[in-house]
Amino acid sequence: MSGKTVKRVETTTVFDNKLGTTVRREFEYVLGDDWPRTEGDRGVFRPTQARRTTRRLESGSWIDHYFASGVYINKDGTEGIKTHYEFDTPAVIEIVQESADMLREGEQ
Repeated sequence: MSGKTVKRVETTTVFDNKLGTTVRREFEYVLGDDWPRTEGDRGVFRPTQARRTTRRLESGSWIDHYFASGVYINKDGTEGIKTHYEFDTPAVIEIVQESADMLREGEQ
C-alpha cells in the first residue's frame, strides 16, 4: 500500500421513510495520482476514483456493487484521454477494499 493516497472519501446514506430503514449506503473514494496502473478486465488503467454501493433488497438482504474509473492506458503505454471504468471485477474490488483499509489504518 506504500505510496498510495486517498484524497478524500464521500459517504451517502439513503433512508426510506416508508420502510423505516436505510436502503442504500455508498462510499466514494477519490484517489491520489500515486496509484499504479492496474490490469482490469477491460484493459490497463490508472485508477482515480473507486466506489462501493451497498443496496438493500426487498428480501432484506444486502448486496454490494463496486465501481472504479480512471485514466485509460493506450497500447503504447501512454495515458489516454478516454475514461476507463469497470464494475464488480476483481481488480475493482481490490482497489475499493485497499482504499477502505488505508482509511481505517489512518484512524488508528
